[in-house]
Amino acid sequence: MHKLIMRLGVVCVILMAFFVLPSLANAQGAFLYNIKGSTGFSQPDLQGIWQFSDGRVYGSVTLDESGNILSGSVTVPEEDLPIDFEGGALLITAAGEITGEIDLEGGDTVTFNTGRMDQGRNLFVAIEDSPEDAGAVFFIKSGGQTS
Repeated sequence: MHKLIMRLGVVCVILMAFFVLPSLANAQGAFLYNIKGSTGFSQPDLQGIWQFSDGRVYGSVTLDESGNILSGSVTVPEEDLPIDFEGGALLITAAGEITGEIDLEGGDTVTFNTGRMDQGRNLFVAIEDSPEDAGAVFFIKSGGQTS
């Protein structure tokens, strides 16, 4: 039985190598393809309304052309009401690397020390850096065109 499972695993890897991975590499919307090295990013690339989730919590945030947080909230399933954002800002480098903080009502702060925007400027992933809730948060731009 163990050998059969091993053979099935090898077959799956081979099928992925021939069919799935080449199609991902050729798809312009593929996340891994678009997220790798690029330049020419600037603060206005952050402007707009972004929907986000880490798989457990979700919400939206509105950023101005400087990356300042204008409004937003996060919904935590265990809480009765959304938690509003009171401020903060995100910064982006010319290479698309993102850092920053979001200030929550009640005095808590969510810190992102590492993140990266895709080449289409419609998606970014930031790593939340806090002892309680470390993990990847996915942000997708609302409205406009996506690649």
